[in-house]
Amino acid sequence: PECQNEKVLFTSTGYGQVRVYDIRAQKRPVRSAQLKDFGHIKAMVGVSSTEVIVGDVQGHLARFDTTNMRTKGHFKGFAGGIRSLDLHPTQPLLVGGGLDRVVRVYNLQTRKLVSQLYVKQKLTSVKFCPKIDDQIVTAPKNKRVRMS
Repeated sequence: PECQNEKVLFTSTGYGQVRVYDIRAQKRPVRSAQLKDFGHIKAMVGVSSTEVIVGDVQGHLARFDTTNMRTKGHFKGFAGGIRSLDLHPTQPLLVGGGLDRVVRVYNLQTRKLVSQLYVKQKLTSVKFCPKIDDQIVTAPKNKRVRMS
């Protein structure tokens, strides 16, 4: 999983590492850190040019600051591996889904769970609908879920 903001590229490894590349500077990572208690990272989304949110196969979800390479806080609630993350285009919301079959929506500032919905299938992807603010598209069945 990777995310590109401006000229900074974030990548993750199967060993729970987050690497930061500055594509203007060099081909090697400019910073790298091992996330404590994280396994194989399966989902990553960039919040800004200095922050990412990462989720792993064990259900850990955390906000990570890449300037000092430290975790800024954890999001609670996942019981299984996290497969997909997405940010709302206009509101401070994060949506996540995974193997526990629950779509969860979190507030980015408070890291509190705003809403959750059981969807009866193992999720591979979740995305906010860009044209309709209160809908999320889930996969594999391309089902639309209205969050209220």
